[in-house]
Amino acid sequence: MSNKPNPFLSIWTKPRWTIEHFTRKHESDSLYILPFIFYGIYAGLEISKDVELLFDANPTLEIKIGARATCILCAIALIILILGKVQPWIIQLIGRLWNGKATVNQLGTVSALAHIPYILVLIYEIIAMPLGIDSSTNPYYFIFSYIIQILVIRITIIGISKAQKFGYLFALMNWLLSFLPILLIQIWIIIIRS
Repeated sequence: MSNKPNPFLSIWTKPRWTIEHFTRKHESDSLYILPFIFYGIYAGLEISKDVELLFDANPTLEIKIGARATCILCAIALIILILGKVQPWIIQLIGRLWNGKATVNQLGTVSALAHIPYILVLIYEIIAMPLGIDSSTNPYYFIFSYIIQILVIRITIIGISKAQKFGYLFALMNWLLSFLPILLIQIWIIIIRS
């Protein structure tokens, strides 16, 4: 295999090798964001369906294009910020409890690589949209997206383990605890509303 992997191919069959390559100190001075862009396009297309309906029950082509472009740009920016910087920072902070070794950019790159499987969902959406297929009512889509989510979690745990230099159990705990601030914010909002 070559020294420079194509992560869009190697992440499926050799996730450990791919992650090790992309999280080396000399390779990870910056965040690898290309998978986040694809994931942002998918998320933006999903959100735009609801945004279009805010303008009109039967939106025009201009409204559809404007809503999709705006939602895609906002989704890409938010995904890069949250999955590329905020959550990796929380994972790094929590990982220090177990002497984790990864930097924020290394963990952000792990997150980006882990989200590569969502490209298959994006391809499905791009094919389904012009055909008028509504993915929200397709039972096969739910099974397909569930399998993709399992792959993303699997690659994330492998990646955190490799980047932080500890076992899979600590990697799983490190990843799960990174959701604690979100849970606390939701609990706080519920308490304020009641």
